[in-house]
Amino acid sequence: MKITATTSYLKVEIADKETIIQGKMLTDGFIAFSDTMNYWEPPYEDIKIKENIKTELINCLMKGTQDSDFKIIFTKESN
Repeated sequence: MKITATTSYLKVEIADKETIIQGKMLTDGFIAFSDTMNYWEPPYEDIKIKENIKTELINCLMKGTQDSDFKIIFTKESN
C-alpha cells in the first residue's frame, strides 16, 4: 500500500487500484473523511468501494501509522 498525502486528501494505492480520501492535514497527522471514499480512481471509476473493503483500508491505514508521529484519524463527517 502506498499513501500520498496533500493538505486536502490522501491518495491510497493498493494492488492496481487507487482511491482518494478527502480530509484535512494537521501538524501531526491527517483527519480523513471516510464518507468520501466511494469509488476507485480511473480506469476503475465505475466500481464502487464495498463497505468491507473500506473497513479493511481504514484498519490498514490506522494500523500503519499507529507507531508513527504522523497519525491518520478517520471520521464519517466531511462537512
